[in-house]
Amino acid sequence: MFELNVKTQREYKIVVTRGNGQLSAFVRERVKGKRIAVITDTNVAPLHLTGLTDCLDGYEVHVLTVKAGEESKNINEYYALTVKLSELGFTRGDGVLTFGGGVVGDLGAFVASTYMRGITLIALPTTLLSAVDSSVGGKTAIDLPMGKNLVGTFYQPHGVYVNVDYLATLPQREIDCGMGEVVKYAFLGGSVTNELIDKGISEELIVECLKIKRDIVEKDEHEGSVRKLLNLGHTVGHAIESLSGYTLSHGECVARGMAQAVKVSARLGLMTAGDEARATSMIGAAAKDLTCPYSTDEIIDKIKSDKKSDGTAVDFVVINGSVAEVKRLGLDELKELLA
Repeated sequence: MFELNVKTQREYKIVVTRGNGQLSAFVRERVKGKRIAVITDTNVAPLHLTGLTDCLDGYEVHVLTVKAGEESKNINEYYALTVKLSELGFTRGDGVLTFGGGVVGDLGAFVASTYMRGITLIALPTTLLSAVDSSVGGKTAIDLPMGKNLVGTFYQPHGVYVNVDYLATLPQREIDCGMGEVVKYAFLGGSVTNELIDKGISEELIVECLKIKRDIVEKDEHEGSVRKLLNLGHTVGHAIESLSGYTLSHGECVARGMAQAVKVSARLGLMTAGDEARATSMIGAAAKDLTCPYSTDEIIDKIKSDKKSDGTAVDFVVINGSVAEVKRLGLDELKELLA
């Protein structure tokens, strides 16, 4: 078992382990009320729900299940979940437990952050992507028709419990999706190496990714400076994801976005041809398909509504040699670099 402490405005603990042997005590330390809402989805519930609820003995447990997929991150689903908490009599002392991947984590955390101006939130990620990235750092969100994650809050969880055994049931596409985020960390810290990635999913891999994210979030909780580096691949990635109608997964799109960031970096003279080839090879080995199925005009049009854009320029994460950095690029310039 590994433990990491995150020292943000609210300090909290991340546990990375195998099995739920420590989960009951972990939850009891944090949820002092009598009710827990387990927010999960239609993929996770049939596989793992019984084993989870067995660890919540003594609580009044309510399971709130949403349809699996990005389309559930919408205002109507958010409204229905908050109304349900109110109907069930949830108070600030009660807890929300998000049990799923990035969609459930983002949606459930947004519910927890806004219901009664914030109630106890514990994240139990069940995908590689959510285990290494989205469950930590306090970003919550729902989507709008204009784009991804346009409504949300910063709300740190009260604890994150990563049971690596859950990842054994993931289909290969979900593993590839998570590897899209894993590779991002190879550009953000030296501890995530090709050798570690090649070994596949492990507690060590997850912990090393989380250490890098923790260190960045502790320095910049609300994305005013260094935390922007975590958006490597996300500017173009979010555009592709939205254009696909979310038929392409987040991690698949981030990998495609990183490949485009490598191309932009090389065209800016920040990477040699050798650096570019090595970076593209590493991304492709982890995430397989790096093709961008949309035109540059379509990508730029979506980027205009990105949170990091003012409509004329965007904070874009490039790679200088082998190190990520943020560069402000005009959208016209970015369009030329992407073409």
